[in-house]
Amino acid sequence: MPDRINPGAATGADFGQVRGERAAQDVSCLQRDLTALREDWNLRFTLRVALTDVRITTALDEDGTSAWLHDGADSWAVLSSAAAGPGAVHQGGPRRLGDELENAWLSWERSERPTPYDYGMTVRPDGQFVWLNDPDTGPRWPTVPGRRPVGADRG
Repeated sequence: MPDRINPGAATGADFGQVRGERAAQDVSCLQRDLTALREDWNLRFTLRVALTDVRITTALDEDGTSAWLHDGADSWAVLSSAAAGPGAVHQGGPRRLGDELENAWLSWERSERPTPYDYGMTVRPDGQFVWLNDPDTGPRWPTVPGRRPVGADRG
């Protein structure tokens, strides 16, 4: 997510450059319908907050929704629906972006599917972060990729 501190966060290589000709290092079953990933803008907003450096592209074909994820550097994932039975998640690079997406999606569901109006942003001299529901007690995410969530060590 580009911001005043890190305006170049949205730059980098495209999916084809990140994946190149590399085979997936990890393949697993897709356990959910990806329709919401394509159509639910509340989910898309949440994923943008939680996965600031991950780019998500979706498309619809005869098997359903598919998604391509990458971080602009060296990690990628392809989530493919199947007409019958479970789809597949193919991942490569040092990060498991499909797993990160699944964890963020589950967190959104556990938080009762918040909308963008449930989020806020705090800007301080040492950085900025997005929070959910309450700036002091709610979960927080840094707006700069690679930083640990602010207050992650809170109990």
